[in-house]
Amino acid sequence: FLHVGIEDTGRAEFARGHVRGAAYASGYEDLAEDREVRALVPLSETMAATLERLGITPDDRVICYASTKSAWPARAAWRLLPPPAQRTEPCTPRLPPRRRSSRCPLPRVSVWH
Repeated sequence: FLHVGIEDTGRAEFARGHVRGAAYASGYEDLAEDREVRALVPLSETMAATLERLGITPDDRVICYASTKSAWPARAAWRLLPPPAQRTEPCTPRLPPRRRSSRCPLPRVSVWH
């Protein structure tokens, strides 16, 4: 489970309670980067380093969630999907999680609101 929060209140929400075993990711700090514009989708190298720091491997199934209404879990799940040209089957995040091809190079993802 990946608890995705926002910069102002996310860590406090995570500290108050979260799914057991969940990792915390900040929307702006971990899932976006500022280049010429604020909050752009992170580059592949940046995302790979973040996933490694969070302990997420390509063999993991990732369920992204937030404790409040937020677009960040969907954005996180979307970023974990391979680019359309590299997909061997549709990897659209939704509940319930579907099986994915073993050729899909990134973690399986689902969004939970």
